[in-house]
Parts: sequence; C-alpha cells; structure tokens
Amino acid sequence: MGTYSIKQVTEKTGLTDDAIRYYEKIGLLPYVKRQQNGHRIYDEEDTEIIFREK
Repeated sequence: MGTYSIKQVTEKTGLTDDAIRYYEKIGLLPYVKRQQNGHRIYDEEDTEIIFREK
C-alpha cells in the first residue's frame, strides 16, 4: 500500500485538485495526512473514499 500526491490522486480519480481540496474542507475526507513540508499525502483508503463519493 503506497501513498499518493494530490496530482497522482487527480490522475487516478479524474477529479480536479480543487474538488479534492473541497472534499477535505467539507469533511468528506477524514484527516488528510501531510508531509513535513505541508503537502497532502493520500493512501489507498483515502482514494477509495474519493471513488465512493465521485
């Protein structure tokens, strides 16, 4: 099980990065993990949630 950047998730799901950030903002995505530099990182569970909501 790997982790993905927001760009990789957009390519995998077909959603825009704005849509993914919005899902996070409204609480559709649970706490999104971040790297030390603040960049979001997603795991398989996160992408599964995005696919269900798409």
